[in-house]
Amino acid sequence: MTVPTQLNKVPYTIAPADASGAAVDLAKFPTALTGITWKGDNDAVGTVTPAADGLSAEVVRVSAGTVNVTVSGTNVAGSVVTQSDAVVFEVVVPVVTNLNLTAGTPTA
Repeated sequence: MTVPTQLNKVPYTIAPADASGAAVDLAKFPTALTGITWKGDNDAVGTVTPAADGLSAEVVRVSAGTVNVTVSGTNVAGSVVTQSDAVVFEVVVPVVTNLNLTAGTPTA
C-alpha cells in the first residue's frame, strides 16, 4: 500500500521478471509481455494515466480516499499476469504556527 501524505501524484513502473526472479528485457523480448493495461477502481479519488510504452503510469489525486491500481499483461504462454497496489490519498490538515493580525481602518 502506498500512502502519499502530502503528494498529489504517485508514479508507478513495472519491472517484468521470469519465474526465477530474473529481469525480462521487453525491448529484447517484446512478445514476453503484451497487452499491458493499467486501471484504477475509483476515478473519484485518483486517475491512472499510463505511459505510451505501458511500462509506467501515474496516479493523480482527485480527492481523499483509496484507489486500487492494477496493471496486467499477457505473457508469451497466454497467461494474464497481474499486480495491484492500493494508493491512499489522505487529507493533510496544516499546522497553524502563526496568526497574522491585521488592523482594519479606524472609524470615528
